[in-house]
Amino acid sequence: MGALILEYLGWFFLSVLKFVITPSTMIGLGYSWLGTLITVSASAIIGFVGFYFFGEIIFDYFAKHRKKPAKKFTFINRTIVKMKLKYGLLGMGIIAGVISVPLAGLLASRYFRNHNTAIPAISLAFFLWTLALTSLTWVIKYVFHGHI
Repeated sequence: MGALILEYLGWFFLSVLKFVITPSTMIGLGYSWLGTLITVSASAIIGFVGFYFFGEIIFDYFAKHRKKPAKKFTFINRTIVKMKLKYGLLGMGIIAGVISVPLAGLLASRYFRNHNTAIPAISLAFFLWTLALTSLTWVIKYVFHGHI
């Protein structure tokens, strides 16, 4: 029982750090479609919410320990603000699966803190990303390669 808990704890951390590859890896190793979907989506959502709530603490820490004053308008900052204004929360949900779970949590914390729907919307986005990645991998493995 302890080994199983450690195994899924490992999948949890892999899902948070390397979200895009985890469904394919789990399906490739023979885990069930439903088990993979539940494990990866729950892990990504828990990781996202954790980084969302601790985002302000993390930003404050870096601001206090920065040697030089931060530039107000850097190229990256401008680009992120333009993306936020143009695509909003929907755009964040679309790119959430491509960027890492921690980065999605930090960006949502920074730019969508006052949106009441930020956590549910990005959580739904991670679930949909997991559904798509898990299903695609399952279809490739079992339908195209004839393992059914």
